[in-house]
Amino acid sequence: MMMPSLAAYVRHAGEYGGLRDCWEVACKDLSALDLGKLAEALREQGARRRRVGRKGKTATVERFSLTHAETVALIELLIGVGVGDADIRRYASASQSMVGAIRGEKIRNRSREPGLVTTRARKSPQRVASAPLAGS
Repeated sequence: MMMPSLAAYVRHAGEYGGLRDCWEVACKDLSALDLGKLAEALREQGARRRRVGRKGKTATVERFSLTHAETVALIELLIGVGVGDADIRRYASASQSMVGAIRGEKIRNRSREPGLVTTRARKSPQRVASAPLAGS
């Protein structure tokens, strides 16, 4: 069975609505980068669905936004595949401080892994072989 593409999900959401349902199904099928692009597209479609009705009243048809947990998970996925902060902020609709905090937490967690040492001269962790202690 062929997996639906990003364009197919965006097209389906545009034609039939159900932006939240579209997101939940796509989470199982799309790559991290495509999920980010889909989140951005669904937000845009949700914004387009809000239009002014008769006599100046606004009718909200449907709106899309990620939950906090979904935003954090999406940011972690995008960091994991090497997406830059500016694109992560756009895809996840998140602030730089949120992206920076999550990126910092991932680095701190990685530095706690056995055999991983961070040096002050370099900002990226380096793997080192465990050497036996002198006198052991």
